[in-house]
Parts: sequence; C-alpha cells; structure tokens
Amino acid sequence: MLLVSGEAEETDAHLRSRFKAALGGSATETEDAIVGAISQVSNVLEVVIHENDTDKSLTLDAGVTLPPHSFMAVVRYDGEADTAQEIAAAILEKKPLGIQAYGLNTYSVTDSIGVVHAIGFTTAEQRNCTVTITATNSITEKERLALLEDLQSYVSENYGIASTIYALSMHTIVANSGYFTNIIDITIDGNSVVMASEIQYLYISELEIVVQ
Repeated sequence: MLLVSGEAEETDAHLRSRFKAALGGSATETEDAIVGAISQVSNVLEVVIHENDTDKSLTLDAGVTLPPHSFMAVVRYDGEADTAQEIAAAILEKKPLGIQAYGLNTYSVTDSIGVVHAIGFTTAEQRNCTVTITATNSITEKERLALLEDLQSYVSENYGIASTIYALSMHTIVANSGYFTNIIDITIDGNSVVMASEIQYLYISELEIVVQ
C-alpha cells in the first residue's frame, strides 16, 4: 500500500475506488496507455492486461494469483533482457500511483528522481501444439514442411494470447494446399479444439500426416 510522507495511509475502500477510477469504467484510457506504452517497445508483438480491483487475491485459470489492487501485463515479445527491461520501464511510466504492477517476472526500474521500483509483468508462454491430418494419401516431406509453415503463419496472424483454436478453422488452408485427395479429419493435440491459458499463446510446432 502506498505511503507518502505527510499523508495518512490509504484505506482499502479509498484505494479500491482510486483503482477503479484509474483502470476501470470511464478511465479505461489508463489501461490503453499502459498497453500503448508497452506496444511501443521494439520487438513487442502483443499485450494483454489482467486487473484485480478487489480487496482479495484473484486467481486466474492459469494458476497465477493477482494480489489485491494490482494489474498484470502479459506480454508476447521477441528479445532478451534488454527488451524486458524496456517493457518494465514503459509500465512504470504509465501505471497509476499506488497500484501494483504484478507479474511472474520482476524488474528493478529507476524513476526520474532516482527511486527504484519493482515492476512486474508476465512473459507470454509459447504452448506448442501438433496438428494431425488424417487423409487418404501421403505427401512429400517438402510439402509437409510448406504446409506446416502455412499453418504457423495462419495461427500467428489470427490468434493471440489466451486464444481458442478450432481444428476445423484450418480446413480451408489444408484443402487449398492441393496436397490431399480426401481429408478425413484434422485435430490439434488430438482434439477438435485447443485453448491457451491467460498467459499462453498457441504455436503449431509439428504437423503429422496419417494415411487411412
């Protein structure tokens, strides 16, 4: 909880009210500002914000628990430590005072007057998936790799963090490849649908062809 010299400690009710004014309702521009600042960092591909404006901890389906009066940025990016540090700095620049920037990764960021802040965010996890195509004919290895690349591009361009993908959505790409005489079935990890958690994004890492 934020303490400022010469001021009384904020009550939970006051802090909750200010949190809602900062991140919710008519002031969603603050959340947009945080997303916008992170998105301006080189190599950032996607940002999703989860918030907890209550007095109690909030556990997401992914098993991550957000403390009271906090928000968590889930960021998908290419890059190493420098990019992560820049993301943390962008969060500090835009986050509301007294509201915790929580995450599975924490970085020390020094503000303009030399105060060091612990800024958290969560790096989006890549969930690898296998697409299995059951068809009446086989294809060459070159064709398989080309189709895998097409499926990877499709998922990358159309699905982000916490997405749900239906295997049926890939039927057009597979059919348009012209590689198969008859497509019997398409599955992702053996299922007709696959879901990423709040901190994951899906990636097609493998393509298997089953001939029947």
